[in-house]
Amino acid sequence: MQTPLAPSSGESASSPRAPIPAPTVRSKRWTLKVGALAVGVYAADVATKAFAQAHLFSVFHEVAWRKPLMAFVVPFILYTAYTALTKLPGQQEDYHWSWRRIGSLGAGWRGLLGFTTEKLPGLDEVARSHPSIVKAFSHFEIAAGIMLGGLLGNAVDAFIKNGALDWIPVGRSLMNLADVAILLGLSYFQLSSIFFAHAARASRDRKAMTLDLTSFLGLPIVGFFAAWAFGSGPSDEPLALMMKSTPFIYLMGFSMLIGIARYVASLLIIPSVKKFNDDAARNEKK
Repeated sequence: MQTPLAPSSGESASSPRAPIPAPTVRSKRWTLKVGALAVGVYAADVATKAFAQAHLFSVFHEVAWRKPLMAFVVPFILYTAYTALTKLPGQQEDYHWSWRRIGSLGAGWRGLLGFTTEKLPGLDEVARSHPSIVKAFSHFEIAAGIMLGGLLGNAVDAFIKNGALDWIPVGRSLMNLADVAILLGLSYFQLSSIFFAHAARASRDRKAMTLDLTSFLGLPIVGFFAAWAFGSGPSDEPLALMMKSTPFIYLMGFSMLIGIARYVASLLIIPSVKKFNDDAARNEKK
């Protein structure tokens, strides 16, 4: 007959064991992961600008409104990214708008503007039945790091140089790596947020998920084609001259880049939708 082992000196026989933390979709060192990606993108942006200035065609755009714009955009995106990365694993809220609900009382300022709030399960709960969500959230963290790195690149240039060095031709305008990183990261970040809400709803209702990308792609695609169409014909009309002006061409270039970025984000999110539905099919067979 074996005698039970005595408790160690630092532990009493009656002391309860420490609770095992619940699994989470977040990476263990997610802040380090996002921060390292942001610094890497910023370093790549600085290096490519220096290379382009020395060996390629480049233009420095000095824009007066960049500095106040960045003063607003940087804190807003930082807050949005941090809030999403910390709150989505615990609980989600999806907002719906209808003009019929404008002026609704008793629902706060969102209700007055016509919004209603739908409470949805957090991603940690969704991952228990759909483990593919863990990888999708890892991609979400990567997108956040890329977006913040691009934001850092443009913000530093705006506050130190009062402009930005552009060298990547997009349509009839020039962009830089920071612009590409911001719009690629932001597009995937936005689409992933939509995907997570649909996934939580489908998991709650125990059914497969459908994700309609029409509205996500529609408006940028219009801008994509408009960038090629506007300002190309010879004309001295005031509207045509406005379309050939530098700010308008720059805006059209951004429209093209947004369209491309959203299309790439859509291609990347489709496998996550398929894997989620594969998880749902396995759950039905159990």
